[in-house]
Amino acid sequence: MFSPLWGDGYEEIKVIGRLKNRKNLGVIITSSKYIRNWRLQKVFQPFIVKTMQERGGWDATEESKRRIENMLVWLPNRTVVVGKDPLEGTLCNK
Repeated sequence: MFSPLWGDGYEEIKVIGRLKNRKNLGVIITSSKYIRNWRLQKVFQPFIVKTMQERGGWDATEESKRRIENMLVWLPNRTVVVGKDPLEGTLCNK
């Protein structure tokens, strides 16, 4: 995930991930509401580190870490669960 670019309140974000039906990684733009499992994680893959550095992504500074931790307070609330069973988590009497 990259830092905010467009000033849209982080509704659309640039992410690095596995492209559909491919083994390699790529950069795409997607809606943040479909991202689950928001977390801060150390990255070691050379492709990801290089791509983040070349495209103005997060870096290894304490400032980036602090900004990400602040964003993790509100980002998970944006997630929309798609295809969830409406009865999941309810109790049934049989």
